[in-house]
Amino acid sequence: MRSFLSVVLLLSLVQLNQAATINVGHVYWFKLEAAVMDMAYNDLLEKGILPANYDFKLHSRVGCALYNANLSVIHGVKEATDLYFTENINVLFGSPCSEETKVIGQLAAAANWNVPVLGYLSSDDTLSDKTVYNTLARTSTMSTTFFAQAVKAIVVKNGWKKVAYVGSDVYINNLNRKAVVDVLTSAGVRVHVMITEAIILVMFDLEMNESAPFMAAAHYLGYTADPSFVFILFSVGNTRESRPWDANYDGMSYPYLRAAYEGAYILRVAGLDYGSINTFRRKLFASQNLTNPSSIDSTVMPMYDAVFLYGVALNKSLIATKDENVYMNGSLVFQYMKNIEFAGITSQVLINNDGERIPSYQFVRIPKNVERTYTVLVEIDANRATDCDPTILGNLCYPFNTTVTDDYLAIVWPPDEPACGYSDQLCDQTLFYVLGGVILGALLFIALIYYAVKKKRESRLYLMPWQVPLSSVKLLASGTVVSSMISMTSLRDSTTSVNSKTVTTSLQQALVGNTRASVRRYKQLKRISFDRRDLNSLYHTKQASHDNLNSFVGLTYNNLTNECLFLWKLCTRGSLQDIVANEDLKLDMDFKASFISDIVKGMLFLHSSNIKEHGTLRSSNCLVDNHWTVKLTDYGVNRTITDLLKHREIQYTEEGVQEPTPNKLLYMAPEHLRTFLSHRRIEVSQAGDIYAVGIIMHEILYRLEPYSDSDDTAEDIIQKVASLDATTMRAIRPSFPRDSDVPSEVVIIIQQCWSESADQRPNIKRIKKVTDSALRTSSGTITEHMIKMMEDYAGNLEKIVHERTAMLEETQLQAEGLLLQMLPKSVAQDLKLGRHVAPQTYEEATVLFSDIAGFTTLCSSSGPLEIVAFLNGIFSGFDAIIAEH
Repeated sequence: MRSFLSVVLLLSLVQLNQAATINVGHVYWFKLEAAVMDMAYNDLLEKGILPANYDFKLHSRVGCALYNANLSVIHGVKEATDLYFTENINVLFGSPCSEETKVIGQLAAAANWNVPVLGYLSSDDTLSDKTVYNTLARTSTMSTTFFAQAVKAIVVKNGWKKVAYVGSDVYINNLNRKAVVDVLTSAGVRVHVMITEAIILVMFDLEMNESAPFMAAAHYLGYTADPSFVFILFSVGNTRESRPWDANYDGMSYPYLRAAYEGAYILRVAGLDYGSINTFRRKLFASQNLTNPSSIDSTVMPMYDAVFLYGVALNKSLIATKDENVYMNGSLVFQYMKNIEFAGITSQVLINNDGERIPSYQFVRIPKNVERTYTVLVEIDANRATDCDPTILGNLCYPFNTTVTDDYLAIVWPPDEPACGYSDQLCDQTLFYVLGGVILGALLFIALIYYAVKKKRESRLYLMPWQVPLSSVKLLASGTVVSSMISMTSLRDSTTSVNSKTVTTSLQQALVGNTRASVRRYKQLKRISFDRRDLNSLYHTKQASHDNLNSFVGLTYNNLTNECLFLWKLCTRGSLQDIVANEDLKLDMDFKASFISDIVKGMLFLHSSNIKEHGTLRSSNCLVDNHWTVKLTDYGVNRTITDLLKHREIQYTEEGVQEPTPNKLLYMAPEHLRTFLSHRRIEVSQAGDIYAVGIIMHEILYRLEPYSDSDDTAEDIIQKVASLDATTMRAIRPSFPRDSDVPSEVVIIIQQCWSESADQRPNIKRIKKVTDSALRTSSGTITEHMIKMMEDYAGNLEKIVHERTAMLEETQLQAEGLLLQMLPKSVAQDLKLGRHVAPQTYEEATVLFSDIAGFTTLCSSSGPLEIVAFLNGIFSGFDAIIAEH
């Protein structure tokens, strides 16, 4: 079972009896480090990971003599030792330099300081030897070992056996070059530290700026335009915002650098891209009241993760030991820094069994126009293997998870050496011309076949199998569809605010042949003609077949009624929104997990199909059939509908489909929400679908409407989602209930789905992996759980019937008593039994006639209650006299 951190579940588990001050030692090189540590400390308090009466007292000393000629070689070591003996520190952050950290770590271990040492920049992988550094943990993103493994993943993925490594003699480059050469050599790859082969690995420093002279020279010699050469740049630090092609060099810019870098590739650390650095900068400025930009923001970002790691480990040790002074036992706190994962400021932070961070990487392509948005080709994610115990198998439980994108598969990667060599010296050209003619003929034949197949496919598009004639559509009166357990409409249109009870109206239903369908009605304003893109989209939507997709019946348009009807198969149990909101249905975690699994599997099919995305995913578009299987509906046609609305070929109607209400917009991703609010246009993307999946997962797991804890209206909430909070620069998102049995890894993946940046959201495969692992159902099938739920429902129904029967019997007794007071008993009995009361003859009968003298005058001078009491007294006396005789 994976050991993820849930900051939500660790809140307020330990109550301290008194305030505690933790002395924090800090050997620094960048002054900005202290501000980052303060921001991380405040976040630990805000999220409840540290008790409020734990206080950090920071003791900072300058170090890192490697970059400061005015300091002695052991200056940072001396300052760390002085902090330990004079300030009684409980934890030490630093030094940023590996050479000083080596000595400090050995000294802390050998002298048994019992103080955890946390490095955030030290990258020398000799520090990962825990037989020497037994209290050292690191959150650095510049691990040379893991970086070399990421390089190996790319080289091996492309089948390259020969590469060239071009670099400088700076310290960090020497460390990385040695690691890369060792790892590639062990994998059977020959590495040349010069330009002699086609695949060229370029690293001169942490950032790409230092590679500018080399890339300029390669461009001048024509190598960058030669498809036989592949240039892979390394970016593991990103210490500057400027890119090489935009940078100023001594006041000069060189436009030809843009052409030199176009089409090159970058292997970079995930979480240190431009968007993430900007987010960090805004957060840091807001929390520390900073105003001046700094080029070292990204360098100090891992310091935030280091402080967070210490806070998480301290929290876990508090929970485990119930000892409020556990922070004094540094060796024990260090043990709780192992094998955990949490959402840091530099993406996900995964710490292995040695207390070492495993960074994630991205292999990206620089586009031709060198914009800021790069094309991601390969995701190399830090990963913990499922059902792997690190205490037994150690770091074998942490393999990289490599995922390639469609863009990667579309690239024709060159071999490490042309088949005939770089000068055609390895090939005999004798048969070239003969074979060339044969190959050319074969290519022409293949082209003809391809053309014929393509024309056949196009003919299928124009057959329009999705078109439904109006004569075959029988519209039904709007109404509800009754299931075996609950009565609800199959499709709903919510019109209420976010904090009110959901009020829904049923949409039109129809019979198309023998198929019962739900109808989306639009008013058609002019004749509709579809272009090839729309025909292709509608064709693939009609052909889509999956257990978790609702079938698209078809489309009716250009008819005499001036209506455009989109027809979908009807699901009789209604929508997932109905079921989640029905408090009479008791849904355990197995049911919730099944619902989520169905949605994820449906989205996985859509994202990997020709349809590509859903577009308007929300819980009301997740329908439930008779077998309690969730089926997604309203997919594949959103681009077509948007175009029809844009060109005023159709429009919303009060009787049919109406413009999206504020409640529906709560599921829309921020980037699409801004477009809708400004241009009234619905955009679709896979990243937008992922955002909606996160909202629906939260709705299912906690059975709460989106933003139900907010006092704002839906209109106010969507405005806040569309624009970041001006004060905190944070995005508005639903909150998580404090007491919940939802696994922490699921909470984390939901939060990732809500990332403000679309690039930072996980793909649907990642969501499926996490939910399949964390939301495993207990023994028994979903059908067995459904039967149990039906039994519970029947038992509850029997109790309600018993209570209502008792109330009915009591009411009948009261009615019978009233009847006996008004009529003779024999007459009342006949009426109760439904018999006809026949007239009866009596030999003698007494009739009482009464008249009250002066009654009119009496009424004018008395109140209503007085008159009633007076009459009741008189006639009660008559009744008593009659009863005696």
